[in-house]
This record gives sequence, structure tokens and C-alpha cells, in this order.
Amino acid sequence: MEDFKNLEVETDSQIATQLLSAVNIDNHPLSNIIFDCRSLIRQFDNINIKHIFREANRCADALAADKPISVGSLYFYISVPICISNLLYADYLGISYPRHMLM
Repeated sequence: MEDFKNLEVETDSQIATQLLSAVNIDNHPLSNIIFDCRSLIRQFDNINIKHIFREANRCADALAADKPISVGSLYFYISVPICISNLLYADYLGISYPRHMLM
């Protein structure tokens, strides 16, 4: 990680964002994982972890559902995957999508 000093993390999990910044998580069932994440976070000079709505992350959702060519845990795309080409073009044009709220 020596080459990466600045990192911006966007997640649609508001709970994960809150747990990473919570003061006391000693009794939380996932406290060991949270402590490990915090240990990794401290290795960066500048890190910004922020919650975003799932609708703002449509490309990541589409890529997660895609079956790419993989080598170990890394995924390689030779060109823009078809599953996100329309989403990227809509983003380029500034098209936004309404957020669907469950009540």
C-alpha cells in the first residue's frame, strides 16, 4: 500500500459507514472485523469513507452481477463491459434516475 496514500471509499451501506466511525463497538458481534478495517484505514494518509445511495452506484451494482474474466481476486476488462455501457453513457449525459423509497 505504499503507493496509495489517498483513498475515497463509497458504500451504499450506511450501517458500515456508521460502524467505522462509532466510538464504542467492543460489544458488537462484528467488532473484530471493524477493528481490522480501522487498522487498514490508519495506513492511509487521507481517507474519505462516505455513504452513497445505491442508485448512485448503478455501475458497481451491474459489475457485481456480471461474470468477468478473473485471475485470482482481480477482474480484468479489455473494454467497457456491455452491462454498464448504457449506464456510463447516461452518466456522461448527466441523466439521473429517481430514487425508489420503500415505505
